[in-house]
Amino acid sequence: LLIPSSVIESTYREEILPDLFPLRRAIAKLQDASFKLDEEKVSAEKAFLNALKKISRARDPRIIRRIIKWIKEHLGIGAQEVHDLNFGAFKWMSSVTESRLSETDIWKSHGKGPLYDFIRAAKRVRVANQKLMAFERGFLSEDGIKDREWYRHLGVAPGKHLGYAPTTLPGLTEAIVYDEDRELAEYEAARLTTLIENLADLLEV
Repeated sequence: LLIPSSVIESTYREEILPDLFPLRRAIAKLQDASFKLDEEKVSAEKAFLNALKKISRARDPRIIRRIIKWIKEHLGIGAQEVHDLNFGAFKWMSSVTESRLSETDIWKSHGKGPLYDFIRAAKRVRVANQKLMAFERGFLSEDGIKDREWYRHLGVAPGKHLGYAPTTLPGLTEAIVYDEDRELAEYEAARLTTLIENLADLLEV
Protein backbone atom coordinates (compact mmCIF):
# COMPACT_ATOMS: atom_id res chain seq x y z
CA LEU A 1 0.00 0.00 0.00
CA LEU A 2 1.58 3.26 -1.19
CA ILE A 3 0.48 6.85 -1.59
CA PRO A 4 -0.38 7.16 -5.31
CA SER A 5 2.14 8.86 -7.59
CA SER A 6 -0.62 11.18 -8.79
CA VAL A 7 -0.77 12.59 -5.27
CA ILE A 8 3.00 12.89 -4.96
CA GLU A 9 3.21 14.55 -8.37
CA SER A 10 0.70 17.14 -7.22
CA THR A 11 3.39 18.86 -5.17
CA TYR A 12 3.38 21.66 -7.70
CA ARG A 13 0.17 22.66 -5.94
CA GLU A 14 1.56 22.51 -2.43
CA GLU A 15 -1.25 24.64 -1.09
CA ILE A 16 -3.61 21.72 -1.75
CA LEU A 17 -1.53 18.98 -0.17
CA PRO A 18 -2.22 18.05 3.46
CA ASP A 19 0.53 16.85 5.79
CA LEU A 20 1.06 13.28 4.61
CA PHE A 21 3.69 12.31 7.16
CA PRO A 22 1.22 10.74 9.66
CA LEU A 23 -0.31 8.73 6.82
CA ARG A 24 3.08 7.52 5.58
CA ARG A 25 3.98 6.47 9.14
CA ALA A 26 0.67 4.61 9.51
CA ILE A 27 1.22 2.80 6.20
CA ALA A 28 4.72 1.75 7.29
CA LYS A 29 3.29 0.46 10.57
CA LEU A 30 0.66 -1.54 8.69
CA GLN A 31 3.24 -3.02 6.32
CA ASP A 32 5.36 -4.13 9.27
CA ALA A 33 2.36 -5.68 11.05
CA SER A 34 1.29 -7.44 7.84
CA PHE A 35 4.78 -8.90 7.31
CA LYS A 36 4.89 -10.21 10.88
CA LEU A 37 1.41 -11.69 10.53
CA ASP A 38 2.48 -13.56 7.37
CA GLU A 39 5.41 -15.02 9.31
CA GLU A 40 3.13 -16.01 12.20
CA LYS A 41 0.69 -17.73 9.83
CA VAL A 42 3.47 -19.83 8.29
CA SER A 43 4.82 -20.73 11.73
CA ALA A 44 1.34 -21.51 13.11
CA GLU A 45 0.46 -23.77 10.18
CA LYS A 46 3.74 -25.65 10.57
CA ALA A 47 3.08 -26.15 14.30
CA PHE A 48 -0.47 -27.28 13.55
CA LEU A 49 0.63 -29.88 11.01
CA ASN A 50 3.24 -31.22 13.43
CA ALA A 51 0.64 -31.45 16.21
CA LEU A 52 -1.78 -33.13 13.84
CA LYS A 53 0.82 -35.76 12.96
CA LYS A 54 1.38 -36.48 16.65
CA ILE A 55 -2.34 -36.96 17.24
CA SER A 56 -2.65 -39.13 14.14
CA ARG A 57 0.17 -41.37 15.44
CA ALA A 58 -1.26 -41.63 18.94
CA ARG A 59 -1.49 -45.27 20.00
CA ASP A 60 -1.57 -44.89 23.77
CA PRO A 61 -5.17 -45.67 24.87
CA ARG A 62 -4.83 -43.08 27.64
CA ILE A 63 -4.10 -40.35 25.11
CA ILE A 64 -6.98 -41.47 22.92
CA ARG A 65 -9.35 -41.44 25.93
CA ARG A 66 -8.19 -37.98 26.97
CA ILE A 67 -8.74 -36.63 23.47
CA ILE A 68 -12.18 -38.21 23.22
CA LYS A 69 -13.12 -36.96 26.69
CA TRP A 70 -12.06 -33.42 25.90
CA ILE A 71 -13.92 -33.44 22.58
CA LYS A 72 -17.07 -34.84 24.23
CA GLU A 73 -16.95 -32.27 27.04
CA HIS A 74 -16.24 -29.19 25.00
CA LEU A 75 -17.45 -29.93 21.48
CA GLY A 76 -20.44 -32.14 22.20
CA ILE A 77 -19.17 -34.94 19.94
CA GLY A 78 -19.58 -38.52 21.11
CA ALA A 79 -16.92 -41.24 21.17
CA GLN A 80 -18.29 -43.04 18.10
CA GLU A 81 -18.43 -39.80 16.15
CA VAL A 82 -14.83 -39.08 17.12
CA HIS A 83 -13.84 -42.55 15.93
CA ASP A 84 -15.71 -41.96 12.66
CA LEU A 85 -13.80 -38.73 12.16
CA ASN A 86 -10.60 -40.76 12.43
CA PHE A 87 -9.06 -37.65 14.00
CA GLY A 88 -9.56 -35.73 10.77
CA ALA A 89 -8.64 -32.50 12.51
CA PHE A 90 -9.54 -30.13 9.70
CA LYS A 91 -13.17 -31.25 9.90
CA TRP A 92 -13.59 -29.96 13.41
CA MET A 93 -10.79 -27.45 13.83
CA SER A 94 -13.16 -24.47 13.79
CA SER A 95 -15.18 -25.96 16.66
CA VAL A 96 -12.04 -26.73 18.61
CA THR A 97 -10.59 -23.29 18.20
CA GLU A 98 -13.83 -21.56 19.17
CA SER A 99 -13.59 -23.12 22.60
CA ARG A 100 -13.44 -20.53 25.36
CA LEU A 101 -10.79 -22.55 27.18
CA SER A 102 -7.27 -21.20 27.11
CA GLU A 103 -4.22 -23.39 26.65
CA THR A 104 -3.61 -23.00 30.39
CA ASP A 105 -7.09 -24.38 31.15
CA ILE A 106 -6.42 -27.36 28.90
CA TRP A 107 -3.06 -27.94 30.55
CA LYS A 108 -4.53 -27.80 34.05
CA SER A 109 -7.35 -30.17 33.12
CA HIS A 110 -5.41 -32.68 31.09
CA GLY A 111 -1.71 -31.89 31.30
CA LYS A 112 0.55 -31.12 28.38
CA GLY A 113 0.65 -33.55 25.53
CA PRO A 114 -0.67 -34.14 21.99
CA LEU A 115 -4.09 -32.64 22.74
CA TYR A 116 -2.59 -29.54 24.36
CA ASP A 117 -0.21 -29.05 21.43
CA PHE A 118 -2.98 -29.54 18.90
CA ILE A 119 -5.44 -27.12 20.51
CA ARG A 120 -2.74 -24.50 20.99
CA ALA A 121 -1.59 -24.80 17.37
CA ALA A 122 -5.15 -24.80 16.02
CA LYS A 123 -5.98 -21.64 17.92
CA ARG A 124 -2.88 -19.95 16.50
CA VAL A 125 -3.96 -20.83 12.95
CA ARG A 126 -7.47 -19.59 13.57
CA VAL A 127 -6.30 -16.28 15.04
CA ALA A 128 -3.94 -15.68 12.10
CA ASN A 129 -6.69 -16.45 9.60
CA GLN A 130 -9.13 -14.17 11.39
CA LYS A 131 -6.63 -11.33 11.27
CA LEU A 132 -6.04 -11.88 7.55
CA MET A 133 -9.79 -11.76 6.88
CA ALA A 134 -10.06 -8.61 8.98
CA PHE A 135 -7.37 -6.97 6.84
CA GLU A 136 -9.62 -6.61 3.81
CA ARG A 137 -12.66 -5.57 5.85
CA GLY A 138 -10.52 -3.05 7.70
CA PHE A 139 -10.55 -0.66 4.75
CA LEU A 140 -14.34 -0.42 4.64
CA SER A 141 -15.98 2.81 5.75
CA GLU A 142 -19.68 3.34 6.39
CA ASP A 143 -19.40 6.83 4.87
CA GLY A 144 -17.88 5.56 1.65
CA ILE A 145 -16.14 7.77 -0.93
CA LYS A 146 -17.30 11.31 -1.60
CA ASP A 147 -19.94 11.48 -4.36
CA ARG A 148 -19.85 7.67 -4.61
CA GLU A 149 -20.89 6.51 -1.17
CA TRP A 150 -21.72 3.04 -2.50
CA TYR A 151 -17.96 2.45 -2.80
CA ARG A 152 -17.01 1.83 0.81
CA HIS A 153 -13.44 0.55 0.37
CA LEU A 154 -11.01 3.38 1.13
CA GLY A 155 -7.97 1.43 -0.07
CA VAL A 156 -8.91 0.97 -3.71
CA ALA A 157 -11.92 1.70 -5.94
CA PRO A 158 -12.69 2.36 -9.61
CA GLY A 159 -11.32 5.77 -10.57
CA LYS A 160 -13.76 8.66 -10.68
CA HIS A 161 -13.00 9.40 -14.32
CA LEU A 162 -11.18 6.19 -15.22
CA GLY A 163 -14.06 3.80 -15.85
CA TYR A 164 -13.22 0.58 -14.04
CA ALA A 165 -9.49 1.29 -13.76
CA PRO A 166 -8.59 1.20 -10.05
CA THR A 167 -7.45 4.15 -7.98
CA THR A 168 -5.43 3.61 -4.79
CA LEU A 169 -6.62 5.59 -1.76
CA PRO A 170 -9.42 7.02 -3.92
CA GLY A 171 -10.86 9.49 -1.43
CA LEU A 172 -7.52 11.22 -0.83
CA THR A 173 -6.39 11.01 -4.46
CA GLU A 174 -9.56 12.53 -5.85
CA ALA A 175 -9.71 15.26 -3.20
CA ILE A 176 -6.27 16.43 -4.35
CA VAL A 177 -6.20 15.65 -8.08
CA TYR A 178 -9.79 16.38 -9.10
CA ASP A 179 -11.45 18.44 -6.37
CA GLU A 180 -8.30 20.43 -5.51
CA ASP A 181 -9.82 20.89 -2.07
CA ARG A 182 -7.28 21.13 0.76
CA GLU A 183 -9.88 20.87 3.53
CA LEU A 184 -11.32 17.72 1.98
CA ALA A 185 -7.82 16.33 1.43
CA GLU A 186 -6.98 16.90 5.09
CA TYR A 187 -10.18 15.09 6.10
CA GLU A 188 -9.44 12.14 3.80
CA ALA A 189 -5.82 11.90 4.98
CA ALA A 190 -6.91 11.99 8.63
CA ARG A 191 -9.55 9.29 8.31
CA LEU A 192 -7.18 7.11 6.30
CA THR A 193 -4.49 7.53 8.95
CA THR A 194 -6.89 6.55 11.74
CA LEU A 195 -8.24 3.59 9.77
CA ILE A 196 -4.78 2.26 8.87
CA GLU A 197 -3.39 2.70 12.39
CA ASN A 198 -6.37 0.80 13.82
CA LEU A 199 -5.89 -1.94 11.24
CA ALA A 200 -2.19 -2.21 12.05
CA ASP A 201 -3.02 -2.58 15.75
CA LEU A 202 -5.52 -5.31 14.87
CA LEU A 203 -2.96 -7.26 12.85
CA GLU A 204 -0.27 -7.21 15.52
CA VAL A 205 0.84 -10.63 16.75
